[in-house]
Amino acid sequence: MDTFEIGAVAGVVLSLAWKYVPRIKGWFEKQEPETKELINLGVMIGVVGAAFGLSCINWFDIYACTQMGLKDAIVGLVGAMIGNAGAYVTLKHLNKG
Repeated sequence: MDTFEIGAVAGVVLSLAWKYVPRIKGWFEKQEPETKELINLGVMIGVVGAAFGLSCINWFDIYACTQMGLKDAIVGLVGAMIGNAGAYVTLKHLNKG
């Protein structure tokens, strides 16, 4: 798997967590739609940023601590955003049916 695919899977997992993990679901559903979007984006940026930072201090070997590694992290973030949005639309559609 490349960083885009890993990011996409992580985005789907995040969307499923907002929908099905009981304590998270209750808290998340109380938020305004714009706040939900910002929370989603913030969590994804935070996770990718932490993964890149921890790779730079050799705690993880996810990204190279180089300009190319940063590019890979950004590609992973885009994958997470696409996966998260796709899962959100799918889950929203499934709840109506």
